[in-house]
Amino acid sequence: MESVAPVVEATASGLHAARADVRAYWLVFYAMTIIVATGTVPVGMYPTYAVEFHMSPAAITLLASATMFGVMVAVPFLGGISDAVGRRPVLLPALGLAAASLVLYVFADGFWLLLAARIVSGFAVGVFTGAATATLADLEPHGDTRRAATHASTTSVAGFAIGPIVGGFFVQYGPWPLRLVFVVCLALLVPAFVGIVLMRETVTERRPYAWWSPKVSLPPHSGLRLFGLASLIALCAFMTASFFQALGPTIVVHELGVSNRLVASVAVVCFLGTSAVAQLRFRAAPIRRATTVGLTLLLPAGLVFVIAALVHGSLELFVIGALIGGIGQGLVYLGGQGIVARVAPADERAGLFSTYFVIVYVTGGATAISLGIAATHWGLHWPTIVYSALAIVIALGTAVVVRRARV
Repeated sequence: MESVAPVVEATASGLHAARADVRAYWLVFYAMTIIVATGTVPVGMYPTYAVEFHMSPAAITLLASATMFGVMVAVPFLGGISDAVGRRPVLLPALGLAAASLVLYVFADGFWLLLAARIVSGFAVGVFTGAATATLADLEPHGDTRRAATHASTTSVAGFAIGPIVGGFFVQYGPWPLRLVFVVCLALLVPAFVGIVLMRETVTERRPYAWWSPKVSLPPHSGLRLFGLASLIALCAFMTASFFQALGPTIVVHELGVSNRLVASVAVVCFLGTSAVAQLRFRAAPIRRATTVGLTLLLPAGLVFVIAALVHGSLELFVIGALIGGIGQGLVYLGGQGIVARVAPADERAGLFSTYFVIVYVTGGATAISLGIAATHWGLHWPTIVYSALAIVIALGTAVVVRRARV
């Protein structure tokens, strides 16, 4: 009987540890969802910010794209730091930065504080999501890393869908429209802090990390052409995505005559949501098929509906365009990622993806800012039509290149 007691105690201890890991797993999942959502909450608030702080379309697109500055530092410099120093020492400061960005939003009284909030938010998202994805893989109860990766992707779907709608709801119906939503988001971070403080550290061997040396790279010479093609595909995908994120709600309000900010947010979420769902649903689709269908059919068709919506002042046409274009954007983005994965050597995969993500954010941000500058000088209507037509031409031209390439 005495020999049985240690076994029972060990079994009970193991069950307790397993349950603690399950709780930690879902709290990290929750934290990722909240972090992504807080980064997209302002999407539904841009039209109100423009009116409240007298900001031009150029200023709005710069704000919308400002997260790229934070991500461009976080991904190449700190993308793999949790593998070296541990998960908790990365996750907790990243949560602290996310909280700091929310405080900046609460006290923002103009463009510059909003810009700082967007940059800090982008940095926090870039650091947290990489470490949190690795943490989910560490804590997955059955060691199923694919399930953990799927759940990590699901946080993006949920965050992209929830954030703009919550922002639009508070702006339209909240008593403190530009601030209360961020106070609520701060409160929602508390369970995440508690969960990560209490979770076990999954990295047991620490090693030095040269954070000052960016982990970026290019593929071997044989893969440079395909990497260039992936970068061109990224331009097609994020030229459209950044347009919807940056000026989508403003266009719905000012060009389509929709006064309800929540409705404007939902119209834009149609694009972001279907893009995220397509990335989850078709992640195993062949690269060539996904990219070709997205570039030749869905993405151009969606933009045609957007142009028609602007010409006729129709919210219904805009929503149809957002739904179709979002699916196309998701497929195109999957194709670009698949090509990068194909040309990346195993020992340089992280560095090559860091380079690719920098390209993604720069192309998306630069094209959105260019549209914002044009809209500041000539109004939203014609610059948006020209921009959409140009995006269609670039997508179809890229499709020709993809069909000729061996992907």
